Amino acid sequence: MNPTRRLGVVTVLLGLLIVALTSLALILVPLNGDDLSTSDTTGSAILALSFGIAGLLILRRRPTNVIGWIMVISGLFNSVNALSAEYPRYVLVVNPEASLPLGGLLAWVGTWVWVIGAAGFPLIVWLFPTGHPPTPRWAWLRWPILIGAGCAILPMALAAWEVRESAVLAGLLPDQTVEGISATLATTGTVVLGLSLVVALASAVVRYRHTGDDERHQLRWFASAAALTLVVLVTASPGTPLTLAEPWGELFSSLAVLALPSIPAAITIAILRYRLYEIDRLVSRTVSYTVIAAVLALVYSGVVVGIQTLLPASDALAVAASTLTAVALFSPLRRRVQHWVDRRFNRRRYDAEQIVEAFASRLRDEVDPDTLTADLHTVVTQALEPVSTAVWLKDGS
Repeated sequence: MNPTRRLGVVTVLLGLLIVALTSLALILVPLNGDDLSTSDTTGSAILALSFGIAGLLILRRRPTNVIGWIMVISGLFNSVNALSAEYPRYVLVVNPEASLPLGGLLAWVGTWVWVIGAAGFPLIVWLFPTGHPPTPRWAWLRWPILIGAGCAILPMALAAWEVRESAVLAGLLPDQTVEGISATLATTGTVVLGLSLVVALASAVVRYRHTGDDERHQLRWFASAAALTLVVLVTASPGTPLTLAEPWGELFSSLAVLALPSIPAAITIAILRYRLYEIDRLVSRTVSYTVIAAVLALVYSGVVVGIQTLLPASDALAVAASTLTAVALFSPLRRRVQHWVDRRFNRRRYDAEQIVEAFASRLRDEVDPDTLTADLHTVVTQALEPVSTAVWLKDGS
């Protein structure tokens, strides 16, 4: 078996293992009396499946890609983390009569396995999209990541071994019972990993400033997904200080879960370069429709409040008038907002449109074929930037 085929078999087996472990963890959530929509295990499962599947898609096309392997390994350890959160509780607390094995062992694994999955984030940011640091000067960043992961894993793993079963029986996680120097070192390692992520983000900025157009578009995909995830998690995750009235709270909580796969999806698109240059269009459309929705919501609310203030008994009239106003404003507002956004976020498309419009206005007055041909060459080159251009003219005879 040649090395490429061997790597293919390994990735398929890893994918099946990720799916199996994650599925078992999700099955155990309701058996343990928890709700899938609110369980932390659901988030770990989504991370495991999204990073694992995205990594497999990358490795299928590029078997030696470093980012793909990091994503698969991160997905595998996230799946183990999900299972270690549910299986020990089911075996030791919910259904001890079954006498299933490995409950205490998995409880112990759960105290440190999450660190390996978390260490994948600074590694990906540091190496994305080429699989190498931005410059050789950034190679040192591997050491803080490795040292931080080691400090977070080793002391906690050693200290939690003795309480792996008793903690679960007491309704706690083994790491919640660890104190003293072990807990301090584990916290220090976690802080080092967090600082490594910040430095990795700085390295991505350096890479963006000193790289070519393709890599910049790849980084834009990643940055857009990361920004979306950050905004949704800050505004809608269970730990956020913000509280939204229902049904908005439930809706945004669902969006927080759905935002998690956006980062591995963006990484896959960027590395495989599938519709790579659509990112400017995607960003401009997102900003455009967000602005339009906000403006129309303000107009709708203003009309409703205004009519109800003037005519207190005309609720139906207020709703009808505000709806008609919003509908009438949509098309002209969309054109104006899209034009403004394209000038700032999708400059390539805006410049191309300006070039084509200028050529169309000149075309009405120009009759010389040679001048038109030269002008057409210039317009196509400026707007589309092709490798080469050619014009075929029909023989006058």
